[in-house]
Amino acid sequence: MDGEVVATVFSIVVPILGAILLVWRNLRQDISGLDTRISSLNTRISSVEQRIARIEGWLDGWRTPFPQTERQSGAG
Repeated sequence: MDGEVVATVFSIVVPILGAILLVWRNLRQDISGLDTRISSLNTRISSVEQRIARIEGWLDGWRTPFPQTERQSGAG
């Protein structure tokens, strides 16, 4: 009878532990992959931010008014 109880417990516990270990392994792989994706995304964001800064600088230069001559300012 004791052998049957031990066998029953093992037949229940071993598959559960196996499933937990598989989930743990997959979770670790997903987290590792996520780190790589986040790093790649941060690199892309940095590149986009640099492009935006260049465009903003160009637009600021474009918006700067030209110096007015006396004729344009109405002092003539």
